[in-house]
Amino acid sequence: MPKLKLTEKAVAKLAAPTQNGRPVLFWDNELKGFAVLCSGKSNAKTYVVQRDLPGGRPRRLSNADSTTTSACTVCPKRYTGTKTKFVL
Repeated sequence: MPKLKLTEKAVAKLAAPTQNGRPVLFWDNELKGFAVLCSGKSNAKTYVVQRDLPGGRPRRLSNADSTTTSACTVCPKRYTGTKTKFVL
């Protein structure tokens, strides 16, 4: 999966829908577990946080309101306590 610094400008430049018709996760290279999911069929972009639960199973939460540009800064503060540990 591609990694980049997720800023408002970077997210605005991401292509949705994708050329191959499949959804793509773009992970943030500074905040572990934070990503933007670009839809393969529509122009939707969804902010996602993910962490591994005990036993190794991943848990993923998405921000339903990805239409606002401030969602990129609101989502990590809401779901994370620090830059490396999620509070779910």
